[in-house]
This record gives sequence, structure tokens and C-alpha cells, in this order.
Amino acid sequence: MRKTYSIILITFFVSILIFPSIICERITIENEDTASISGYVYDIEMTTIDGARVSLSCGEESFECYSDETGYYHKEDLPLIFCIWNITVFKQDYKTTYVDMPITENSKCDFTLIPLNLVEMEEIEIQNKINIKYNRDKTIGNGVVKGHFFIINNDKKALLTMVFFKYVPPGYAAFDLICEKLTIMVKNPLNETIYKCTLEGEGMLFSNNWIGSTTLLLPDHYDYSMINILIYGNYE
Repeated sequence: MRKTYSIILITFFVSILIFPSIICERITIENEDTASISGYVYDIEMTTIDGARVSLSCGEESFECYSDETGYYHKEDLPLIFCIWNITVFKQDYKTTYVDMPITENSKCDFTLIPLNLVEMEEIEIQNKINIKYNRDKTIGNGVVKGHFFIINNDKKALLTMVFFKYVPPGYAAFDLICEKLTIMVKNPLNETIYKCTLEGEGMLFSNNWIGSTTLLLPDHYDYSMINILIYGNYE
């Protein structure tokens, strides 16, 4: 009777000493959480950008991935830690942009990159059946380039006329606006682009004094809309 009792006790203690360590190890593996982040990379015209490098860093942790042909990037298996990550996006011919944010499970973040050759961006709010004139001066050195935007609109369309000319103080050299591309976008109050047109020239669209016009389509069912004018090129 004693021999049997001893064997039972030994078996009982061995089971307590061995099996808890195995159970704890299994729990650690099954509960090992990770973080992930995904999103899209756009240019300022909301066109997706492929091949953008997305760098993620926090302390000694560092990772990177690239956007695909649809502008989509995705990085998973990141450590789920209490940390503010620095997320920086690089792409040749674009200004580098970044954001600081925590990354948890299924985090989302979109990026908009600004081209290096974007000279000017104007946003004009227009109301239906109201004609407006919008002026913009750009100081370059001691010279000034002036841009005038005339908008004549009705319920469905708007005629946009753009006039650029330079003003040079007496005794100073002239400064010319060299424009490679001019993009015009019409957006509704929800910031949705409903119409876009692009004017391009051979080598340069205009320099010195310039005038041009185009007809824009306005969104339906809205009392006002926004017109974005993007000028690409450089000042000389």
C-alpha cells in the first residue's frame, strides 16, 4: 500500500513541474500579436504613384516597403509596441513627406506627394451664376509675376480665362515664368474631383506674358465648387 502511494505522489508532482512550462510556452506563441499598416500613395492630382518607398522606423525598429502599380502599399508583421512610428515616403522627382503616428492592427494611412516642379497651386471657390476675378502675385527675387483668373459661370459650365504677365521694377532684370504643364481640376464640396483638364506645351507652355482659356464642367446639385489650378515648371 505504501509503495503504490509513493508512485502516485511522484507522478502527481512530475505532472505539475513539467506541464505548466509547456502550457505557458504555447500561450506565448498563440498570443504573439503583430501590427500592420497599409494605404495608397497619390500625387497632388490624386493619381496613384507606384514605386514609392515607404520607410517605417521607431527606435531601433526599422522596416520598409514599396507601393505597387496601383499605388497601394502594405507592411505586416510589425511589432505591436507602444511607440510613435515615423513613416516617411520617398519618390524621385517628388518632395519627401512623412507622418508620426502609432501603428496598431490594420492601421491605414494615405500619402499625397507634391512634385518638385509644382510652381504654384491656387484654389478658388466659385458659386453658380456668379462671375469672379481672382488675382495672384508671385514674387521672385525683385520681380513679380502676376496671374489673373477670370471665371464666368452658369449652372453647368464655367469659362476660365487665365492671364499671366510680369512686373519688373525699374533697374532690375526680367523674370520669366516657364510653365511646362497647367492642370485645372473642379471639385465638389466633398472634395471629389468631377472634372480635370491639362494644358501642355512643347518644351514650355508659356513664358513672359500669356493668356489662355478653357471651358470647365461644374458639378450638379451644388451651390458652389472649388477650382484647383496647378502650375508646373519653374521661374527664371
